[in-house]
Amino acid sequence: MLRWSRSRESGPAQEDSMNKPAVSLTSAFGQICLVAAGIGASTMLAHAQPSMSRGQQLLQVNSTECLNRALQALRNVGFSASTAGNFAQGFKEISGAYIMCNDAPGGGTWVNIVVASGTNDSGVPGQLRQLLQAQMNQPGSGTVTGGTPSSGSMVGTWTLKCCTGEFQWTMTIRSQNGTAFSGVLSAEASGGDINGQVRGGSVEFVRSGTWGKQTWRGQIVNDRGVLRMSGTWTGDYQERFPGRNEWSAEKR
Repeated sequence: MLRWSRSRESGPAQEDSMNKPAVSLTSAFGQICLVAAGIGASTMLAHAQPSMSRGQQLLQVNSTECLNRALQALRNVGFSASTAGNFAQGFKEISGAYIMCNDAPGGGTWVNIVVASGTNDSGVPGQLRQLLQAQMNQPGSGTVTGGTPSSGSMVGTWTLKCCTGEFQWTMTIRSQNGTAFSGVLSAEASGGDINGQVRGGSVEFVRSGTWGKQTWRGQIVNDRGVLRMSGTWTGDYQERFPGRNEWSAEKR
C-alpha cells in the first residue's frame, strides 16, 4: 500500500522538426529526458528501451491560452495535467508528456510536444503526440492564472488518484478558512490527514499520518463548473514510485 509499504488559428503541425526559431526547450526537454530514463528503468525487465516523439506547431494565441489548451489536451487524452512555468506535463500508464509554450517572433506561440514511453515501439508515443497536437487546436477551458476557482469553496468530497492510477482515495475537505483548507483521506493505502493552501490557480497540501509525511503540489482549474486538481507529490516513499509520483483529483 502507498505507505506505502507499498492556424490562421493553427499552422501545420510538424513531426520531429528542429529547424524552427529557438524555443527555449532546454529545461523542459531535459526533464522529459529524465522521464524517459525513469520509464526505461521501470521496464528493464521487459528489455524495452524508452522511445520518444516530438512535434511542433504554431498557434495564433498568447501563451496563457496555450497553457490552458495544454492542460485540456492532456486531460482529454487521458493524462494527468499540471503546469510549471511555460509548460504543462502529464503522465498516463507507461508514458509521460510535456507541452511547451514559447512566444513566437512576430506573434503567436510555438508549441512543442514531447512524449516518452516505456516501450521500444515508437508508434506508442507517436500516436499520443499526434492526439495531443490535434487537441491543441481546440480552445482551452481551464484556468491557469487568476483568483480562486469561480465555484468557490474547496469543501466537499473529491476523488483522488495517484501513481498512474494504482491508488485511489476519497478525499473529504471538511473546512476552508480563506486560502487554508483541511480534511482527511479515506483509509485505503494508509489514508492520512490533509492540510493545505490554495492560491489562485495553485494548490499545495501536506498528507501526513503515522507512516510519515508527503507534500502534494499542483494546479487547480474550473473545467466547465467542475473543479479539478493535478500535480506531483514528494516525500516519504517517493523512491518506490520512480517517474510515477503524479496525482489528480476531481470534486464530486
